[in-house]
Amino acid sequence: MITLRRDDFERLALIDAKVRQDLQTASAALKGYEGLMARMKNNPNIASISVSEVMTSPAETLSTNSSLAEAIGRFEGGRPSYPVVDESGRLIGYCGRKELFGALRELPSLGTLIDNFMRKDPPVILADQSIIDAVFIMLREEMEMLPVVSSDGHVIGVVSPLDVIRRASESLGDHTNRAKA
Repeated sequence: MITLRRDDFERLALIDAKVRQDLQTASAALKGYEGLMARMKNNPNIASISVSEVMTSPAETLSTNSSLAEAIGRFEGGRPSYPVVDESGRLIGYCGRKELFGALRELPSLGTLIDNFMRKDPPVILADQSIIDAVFIMLREEMEMLPVVSSDGHVIGVVSPLDVIRRASESLGDHTNRAKA
């Protein structure tokens, strides 16, 4: 029998839950990666699809002077995340559900600026990169949407896993149809 102080037990319980969540996330990312690799094996042309072919442009963004209340209002519209840009349109952060819910757990003022809870220096992708690169980044970084930037860091669009899956499925369908013909 082992005796633990209450605070040690609570800390252990939190660590266990976090480890379990991390393992589930890693497992889901691995399944996504394996599924994409299987599709690429059936249709190698998927790797040649560029982000520019699937991205949504222009991107809906939040600005650095957006408040928590404004962000909540924007998320009610159904988008899973937003790039955060400065006045010139340069990417400075990312706010997804994870960041928003993290802020809400702390119960800050609704006037709190997004700069206080956004993800700083988020991963990005360029429009001429492959959708495979985009998928790897989104899986690794647990992002709902990936900002697409120009070479000077201005947001020119966003790409989501659904955009990639839809386009990869279309490409696979085209490949299957040609094989049957």
